[in-house]
Amino acid sequence: MTMVSSGAISIAGSCVCGSLNRSVEKELGGSGTSALGLGCSSVRTLAGVASGAISLSNLYGKSNYTPALRVSTSTVVSGATFTVPSGTPSGTTYTYLIVGGGGGSVGFTSKSSGSKGGGGAGQVLTGTFTVSASQVITYTIGAGGSTSGGSGASSTIQTSTLSGGSTVTASGGGGTVGNTGGSSGSGNAGYAGNVGGSGGGGGQGGAGGQSLGGVGITVSVGGTNYSWGGGGSGGINGAYNNYSIGYGGGAGGDGCPCFQSGARGSCGTNGTGGGGGGGAKPASSASVGFTGTSGGSGGLVIYG
Repeated sequence: MTMVSSGAISIAGSCVCGSLNRSVEKELGGSGTSALGLGCSSVRTLAGVASGAISLSNLYGKSNYTPALRVSTSTVVSGATFTVPSGTPSGTTYTYLIVGGGGGSVGFTSKSSGSKGGGGAGQVLTGTFTVSASQVITYTIGAGGSTSGGSGASSTIQTSTLSGGSTVTASGGGGTVGNTGGSSGSGNAGYAGNVGGSGGGGGQGGAGGQSLGGVGITVSVGGTNYSWGGGGSGGINGAYNNYSIGYGGGAGGDGCPCFQSGARGSCGTNGTGGGGGGGAKPASSASVGFTGTSGGSGGLVIYG
């Protein structure tokens, strides 16, 4: 709860005024019978007066509530819930960060097929909403796209005070389409990637061997930086036996080189943080065949 902003207040007791406390002891979590004085460290901390003179007026409008990380997950789940802790002041602001699943990259069976593009990144969204004690928040974390070039699944968050009670949806990234990288969940096209937000998947490399995924985004929530939504790198084209790394927030997987003269080179990896999967990587056979790479699963952070 929170202390009243005017009128009578006391150190001890359990008196309240609607949803607000008139008792300092109750605001600090006491039962109403604990011994307490203005000079106690817990009272000074609540009042914001570390030393020197202190009075009851210093405690008007103060709250013992401490913001904290409430949800931080990238585990694929549908219809999970989080309940706002009891004692949370009504009108407390929560911040959310959500990303859809990244798209997967498609494989191929012949070494003459050339290299493939990376998957598109999931859409990254952030915002705030107000909560009260015992309010229920429902969320879904979307899976990354499959190794056959599948699209990532959407992630959602829903609660009664979020955008008028509607569900906010972070769309999944698109899977690779042939040699072209998948589009991101926020609409950035694939192939060469796009700067800002969720990047598209990297497309087939050109003569310079570059095939970078689109740039993701880094968002600070509760003092922690989360880097999500980078597009997957495409495979290198031509006789290059190295690879290009997906970059940006939640970097997409590495791309894989085209099969040349039996040389395999370094190869694709899965996306993370809603990042797209890298361009196709070799199958177990040393002669032919490349498998696709999965996109990173979506994620959700709630702080407040």
